[in-house]
Amino acid sequence: MSRQGFELTAPSPDITTPRSLGKASGSTAFERGIHTGIRQQQRAVWERYTVGELADATLGIVGVGAIGQRIAELASAIGIQTLGIKRNPDTGGNCVDELFGPEGLYELLLRADYVVLACPLTDETRGLIGREELQTMNEWGVLINIARGDVVDEETLIHALQYGWIRGAALDVFSTEPLPADSPLWKLSNVIVTPHMAGLTPHYMERSAAIIAQNYRTFVAGDLDAMQNRIV
Repeated sequence: MSRQGFELTAPSPDITTPRSLGKASGSTAFERGIHTGIRQQQRAVWERYTVGELADATLGIVGVGAIGQRIAELASAIGIQTLGIKRNPDTGGNCVDELFGPEGLYELLLRADYVVLACPLTDETRGLIGREELQTMNEWGVLINIARGDVVDEETLIHALQYGWIRGAALDVFSTEPLPADSPLWKLSNVIVTPHMAGLTPHYMERSAAIIAQNYRTFVAGDLDAMQNRIV
């Protein structure tokens, strides 16, 4: 047992791949104009529009932890250049093409076509993306938030999207959840909204049960160091 008299673990399975694929879905939708096609379909409009190729894009990842690293791996596999921000860049490994400390945020925002927020919500990251940061991004830049809603100044983001500071946003998290029905984000044509589900997978409960069962066996055996997702 620990000094506190108990062991605390989290049952959550690995969600790095589902969240990473959620990021990929958002970037693919914008690059290929899928969200535009869906809206045209709803209005029975046949009208071609411009699309691009992700292989020509630069992806900036704010928060190169487990999820950010998996995002970088998937992006690199299709030829996307990757930039990353990590609190301690010395521990970032070689998962991105260029890795910066927090002081490199503005360079990343300026160079990236897609900016993925995959950082935890802390005192340092609350409101990390505000007016100055959104104005630093290129006008063709897309913001993808799979972190926490309060990492972004939501009112400023709405203004940026309405006035074309950036091309668009794919948002899975929000300052208030569920997202209020009167939020302008619902109706903006350059926004993709999903209800905080980037980490969901149909195998979640099965994988969680396997972790709980394995942790119970290792706890009974006294092999505490082998417990998965150990918190305390």
